[in-house]
Amino acid sequence: MINIESLKRTIAVAGISAAVLSTLWYAIRPWDSSVEGTTFTPSRPFVVLFWVTELVAQAAFCHALFVGDDDAKPLVTWVAVFDVIHALWCIFVLSFGQMLIGIFLAGVNFASAMIMYSAKRTLAIDHPRTWIAVHIGGIAVPLAWSMVCLFWTGAGLFRATGTSAVSRFFADIFVWSLLVLPAAGLVLYADWALAGALAFLVWALATTQLSSDHFGLEGVFLLVIAVLLTVGTTAIGLVRYFTAAPDLRTVAQQARHATLSVAASANFATYGSRHSRQEPSRYTDDDVDLEDGSLNL
Repeated sequence: MINIESLKRTIAVAGISAAVLSTLWYAIRPWDSSVEGTTFTPSRPFVVLFWVTELVAQAAFCHALFVGDDDAKPLVTWVAVFDVIHALWCIFVLSFGQMLIGIFLAGVNFASAMIMYSAKRTLAIDHPRTWIAVHIGGIAVPLAWSMVCLFWTGAGLFRATGTSAVSRFFADIFVWSLLVLPAAGLVLYADWALAGALAFLVWALATTQLSSDHFGLEGVFLLVIAVLLTVGTTAIGLVRYFTAAPDLRTVAQQARHATLSVAASANFATYGSRHSRQEPSRYTDDDVDLEDGSLNL
């Protein structure tokens, strides 16, 4: 009989293995000329760093799954399928220049990521560590990348290098859409993870534009969007951190008091058993100092 939990773990490992493959593809393989130099070609060092960060987040996601986190279990199949499709995208687009196949694969990942994000399943997670592992590794970063990946593939399909008026017109529309989605996430859900991931990728695009011979309005727009997203992400992130800090301190304090209470009880039990044959215990709960686990003798 198939063990469902073992199957989910196997799927998760297969998915992160595909993500490792795609990261290596970015790092060591030459990119096809069709996607080099387009309006949406990101900087290679930025892409590699982005995916290394995503691998760390997905490792945290796998850890949450292996320890039985209920928030991670529903996303296992989707995250693995996303990684596998993206690995196929790397092969078909970056190596063989098959843009029609690439636009289909990128579109599937973007549509499924939007559906998962719209379900708001991970946005309601309260525990900070689980939110980072599940939301960032499983939803926010994949959605940010799938959006840029879709535009990058489309630019390669139409050879949109920014030299014609038509390509620049459509590029301007798509460039500003990189601000709309994360801004909506910031305003509606205070989702700094999605905005931060897209801010990093927009900086990657702006860096390429700055070093390009065809630097134009798209480059200026990308710089403006990158600055806005960075400022918005930092502001919302700080607000969420400081508003969550009292809750975190309360949890930590409760855990400390619980630990001290157990230690005090053990100390009291040991002391009582040692003298029980001589005389009945004269100590009550009021004699236990919960701060240091000692007895007030």
